[in-house]
Amino acid sequence: MAGGSQFWKGLHDCKDWVNRVLENIVTPSKICIGRQSVKSDCIKLYNESKKQLHHHIEKLGSHVSLTADLWTSNHNLWYICVTTHYVNADFELKKFIISFKQISYPHTSYAVQDGLTSCLIEWDLIDKLFTLTLDNASVNDKAAKELRNTMGAEMFFKAEHFHVRCNAHILNIMVQNGTRLITSAIANVRDIVKTITSIPSPMQIFNSVVQRMGLKTKSRLVVDVPHRWNATYDMIHDSLAYKAAINIYATEQHHETPSDSDWGKAESLHGFLQAFSDATKTFSTDRHPTSHLFLKMVLAIRDVLLDERWEQDQLLQEMANAMYVKFQKYWNVPNIVLLVVAVMDPTQKIDYLRFYFYTIGQNVEEKIKELRTCLNKYYLEYEKIAGSCELPTFIERDEHILANDPSSSSLGGYATEGSRICDLEDYV
Repeated sequence: MAGGSQFWKGLHDCKDWVNRVLENIVTPSKICIGRQSVKSDCIKLYNESKKQLHHHIEKLGSHVSLTADLWTSNHNLWYICVTTHYVNADFELKKFIISFKQISYPHTSYAVQDGLTSCLIEWDLIDKLFTLTLDNASVNDKAAKELRNTMGAEMFFKAEHFHVRCNAHILNIMVQNGTRLITSAIANVRDIVKTITSIPSPMQIFNSVVQRMGLKTKSRLVVDVPHRWNATYDMIHDSLAYKAAINIYATEQHHETPSDSDWGKAESLHGFLQAFSDATKTFSTDRHPTSHLFLKMVLAIRDVLLDERWEQDQLLQEMANAMYVKFQKYWNVPNIVLLVVAVMDPTQKIDYLRFYFYTIGQNVEEKIKELRTCLNKYYLEYEKIAGSCELPTFIERDEHILANDPSSSSLGGYATEGSRICDLEDYV
């Protein structure tokens, strides 16, 4: 066998050589570039781009935030991907992947910390780092804690609030805790979708039904997968759009047709999960800032979970209760940085924070006092960076805060109109 493989390799090399000779005869002016030359040019271009980005970040007048994800290859090798996010001089949000490296085995907090540390050192970001966002996992929590213990003294604000848990990941955990209850509720819909998408021939028959009905054909229907609730939502969304075609296909092909009750449950679940799908998209946006939207999204999600309409449906009520347990665990005490960002949003400020603490049932004055203390520290730190600070100006506000926000009707009764405030006094 070894001799045979060498024989075929020899023929392949010979064929390549013949092709190159023919190309030289037909197009003598053509310059052939070898693989090594292409590789060398790519590496050179990469190093030049990296050097330019490093210089650009070094000259930034602002801090940077990092997000890090862990990836597993088909060969069960783990990699860490680090992305930097910052606002440039034109006040544009930029992001770049600055590291994609394999981390050592076993995949402990020390391995994650080592990957993050090497990235910070390589890019000279230790004193520029503002926040580090990681998925909500014990390994990541421990890695962030160890990173702060070893390098926190050199970081901005002593890395006091630098670790932020990914809210999109927390939302996924929360919803997953509820969707584990719906396996049997959508079993018949899932089964017919799997039947249609299992092999090409059923899909072709299904598309013929779709064409007869004047609908747009599909290459395939979405099938959900375990541990991904958004895939379940997408499957339900897809199925409801082709509900009539699915029923006709099932009848003509003598498969079990989902009942009206099955479709009714699917519609109820679709309406329930849509709010969380929208929230996930908001949290996952990376082309513009989203941290100032955190409190609004938290209150919107809370309103959905506590909606009295779910009391009429036992399944939805159980889902909402299961999800609210996780909501209280992860979001009752958010990272102080997210509260500071909300205060800096001119549509929210202190008034909205008061409303937020009041709504979730916490001691308003105590929390506001803690927040003002933190704001004062941040202000003094940035005053050092700025070197000088203009005197604050007084502004008059004659409209309700968050006039277009869903919670503004409740806030309107809590906030005071026409309050005359000083920016510095209000923030600090």
